[in-house]
Parts: sequence; C-alpha cells; structure tokens
Amino acid sequence: MASPAISFDPAEQSVTISNPVPPGLLIGIGDLHGHYPALEALLDSLQRERRVFSDRNTLRLKEGMTFVFTGDYIDRGNQALKIIATLQQMAEQNPGQIHPIAGNHELMALADYDHAKNISQGLRNGMPAENAFADYISRGRFQGSCHGVNGGVDFLKEFGSTPQEAFEGYVGRMKRGGDIGNWMRELQPCFKAHFLGRKILFTHADMPEDIVSSSAIRHTARAYIRHVETTTERFGGSQKKYADESIRGSTIFWERRFYELDETEMQRLVEGLDAQFLVVGHSVHPRIHNYHGLAFDIDVGMTPRYGENEPAALVFAPDGIYGHYARKGEEKLVDY
Repeated sequence: MASPAISFDPAEQSVTISNPVPPGLLIGIGDLHGHYPALEALLDSLQRERRVFSDRNTLRLKEGMTFVFTGDYIDRGNQALKIIATLQQMAEQNPGQIHPIAGNHELMALADYDHAKNISQGLRNGMPAENAFADYISRGRFQGSCHGVNGGVDFLKEFGSTPQEAFEGYVGRMKRGGDIGNWMRELQPCFKAHFLGRKILFTHADMPEDIVSSSAIRHTARAYIRHVETTTERFGGSQKKYADESIRGSTIFWERRFYELDETEMQRLVEGLDAQFLVVGHSVHPRIHNYHGLAFDIDVGMTPRYGENEPAALVFAPDGIYGHYARKGEEKLVDY
C-alpha cells in the first residue's frame, strides 16, 4: 500500500494533510466488521447506480472514482480477511484511489498482539487448547485491552481451524512484517479530501474537544504516524503501545460526542478544521446519520452482530451528497 498522502512542513514540525481528488465521485464506506457480504452488496449496487468500475470482476475503477473506508474492517463478523484482501486488491488495481483509515478495532488487535503471541507459545508448550480463546477474552475483559471481548475472537478464528493453527497463523500474519500486520500499521489516521472546491475530513470516530483546528488535526496525524513507526519494544510491549492515551480515550479513533453539538457548535467545529464536511464511523445508527448537513456518521451496523442493517455508503457527487443504500437506492442529503 502506498504511504499516506502526507507532506512534512519543517517550519511547523507537523504534517499537512492535503489530498486533491478528481472531480468524479468521492465515496465513503463505514464499519464493515468482518461482514464481507455487505462490502460485496455495496460494490455491486454502486456499479448498478453509479457505474464506478470499468471492470467489476477485477475491481478496476473508472478514472475519477475515489473510495475512503473509515476503519473497523475486522471483528464481530467472520470474513474480515476477505474484506482486507479485497481492499488490498482494489488498492493495487487503482493506485491513489483507495484510502483506508484506521479504526479502534484495528488498534485493539495490535494492542493484544503480545497476548496472542503468549497464548500461541503456551499452546506449543502443552496448554489445553480448549482454554485458548477463553483466555484471550478474559485478558481483554480484565486486564486492560478490549479486543477479545469486542469480537476479536471472531477475527482470530479466521486464521486457522484449530486454536493452535489460529493463534500461530494470527501471530505470523499480524506481526510487523506479516501481510496483515503491515497492512494495519500502514492505515492512515485520517483523510482530508479536496473535492470540487470542498474539503471533506474523514476520521474513524468523532472529533475530540481538543481538536478544533486544522493545525491540531495535522499534529494528531503526525503523532500517530510517529507512534506506530516506533518499535513496540520501545514502549514495553504491544499493550502499552496501543493503549497509550494518545490513541485510546478521547481521540479520533474512539470519541463519541457529535450528538451533543447543536448546529452552531458543529458549524464552528467544521470551520475550525478548515473543512466543509466531516465523515465518521464508529457509532452505530440504523441509517446514515446526518448532523445538520455538516457531519455524517456512516456506521450503519452492516454486520449481523448489529442487526445486519442495509449496507450503505456516502457519495459526494458534483451536485450534492447522497446516502447510497444497497437495496433501496439513493437519497439526496445535501444540495451544494
């Protein structure tokens, strides 16, 4: 995967996030949570309604099509590896057109990597296999990490048909240098698109109270990139690294507060971030949630664990913003 489209400003020692995208369509897809049929349904319906692919079978997009995925590709469902493989194939086929960002579930998985490695070693040393998944869950519930108890076992089981195969496969592929581990560590912290004269900022979760300016989001992106690039050993283990307060808590990966903001407060936030619109996932709604025509939550609970709501995407088109639904079609949310 290409590195995030981030340039460094030596004067500020921060980052400038600038992503001009072509004047075709800008499409946001929210939390898939391991439910590959939802992704397939969306790609099929976008092809029917918008003709986004020049070749649907090979996932080759037409020029001018840009996709942003807002994180949480894994857990709860049982086909996350297929989702990741599809996004990787789309990125390979369409350089510069596919932009996946990190969600809190990817960070939880990275946080509990050391624990998975310890269980894998225990299984090789004769630990009863029937205890393996329960131990991963209890570690999550009682010792500070949430991955196991938040659907992480569903993801882990995709790596093998027995506990030993699953943990060994997981540890091998999730490590730095493993295909899935590298992919997760290269996910962007956020994505700001410049589309038809408008700026749209995509993050996984809502904007925390302390991020109210474009310089603050640049510093946040810079800090995240440095954090992930630093070796885990420097932090004393994966749990300490990915449960650090710069990532956990009130951050762009975990925050939920847009529902508290009235229209004036939301307008002030959007303007402070030097944007016209914000797009997030993370907080489940049965349909795309529209905050005053300024921000949109596109986590519609597509996985069966949340009721398998109708798969949906947010489409920025030349004439406005549309909620795109896989079965019911599109509805216009904002006129430009």
